[in-house]
Amino acid sequence: MADDPGIYIVATPIGNIDDITLRAIKVLKKADIIAAEDTRKTGKLLAELDIKAKMTSFHDHNENEKSDYLIDQALDGKIIAVVSDAGTPLVSDPGFKLVEKAFNKGVKLIPVPGASALTALVSVSGLPTDRFAFFGFLPSKESSRNKILGDLKNCDYPVMFYESPRRIIKTLDEIIEKIGDRDAVLGRELTKTHEEIIRGSLSCIRKNLFERESVKGEIALFVQGGITKNQNETDIVKIVESELEKTDLKPKQTAEKIALEYNFKKNEIYEIILKIQGKK
Repeated sequence: MADDPGIYIVATPIGNIDDITLRAIKVLKKADIIAAEDTRKTGKLLAELDIKAKMTSFHDHNENEKSDYLIDQALDGKIIAVVSDAGTPLVSDPGFKLVEKAFNKGVKLIPVPGASALTALVSVSGLPTDRFAFFGFLPSKESSRNKILGDLKNCDYPVMFYESPRRIIKTLDEIIEKIGDRDAVLGRELTKTHEEIIRGSLSCIRKNLFERESVKGEIALFVQGGITKNQNETDIVKIVESELEKTDLKPKQTAEKIALEYNFKKNEIYEIILKIQGKK
């Protein structure tokens, strides 16, 4: 209940204000303190919702010391609401130290779910979603980025990344180089006025963005998983059959495309194609 003291992790809209939940509004109205990643951005949201509340800044640079303050307030019987700039807090946002410390001190932690760019894009991706990985923003250090992308080469499940518009072309180049030109879906400015969803191969998405004068807005990228060597041949045959139905490429070109996209040996895919087509 919104009247119980504790720390509420409150999701806010990622663009469209109508995505705020009734429960989130109730909690924000009841909150004694709203801990916001950027008090200016949250202040605008609260003004639109006609909510007057005490705010305090809570971000990467003050999370450690501010966590102690917020926990003490919750232990004093206060209602604390934690919000990020947009979406669900702690999903590539600060808050881990606060939640860890609060849990260890017995403070009640209450999730108030809502909008998230991750789930928004997954829901319209058209990719398998029975399991997938989320990596947030790739690290800026090249060696760390390379290690993550290298590890993903053999993943047989889709992977979600967040990226900024100024780095997206470079990131697409790195992903294609490390794990192949797989199918993907890119979401830009999700739920906002200029929302855009682009589906296709990574190279096609890159070409689309590269040809623009500029790319604006935060980006989420959902990339298809590949075939690993321990997958059984039945799964591989199904993928090859599906690809053959939608392409006019010659067998060798099709084999090369599938091998690159799904991390498999080109000659093995070529053999499967020949069997399917009854040429062997």
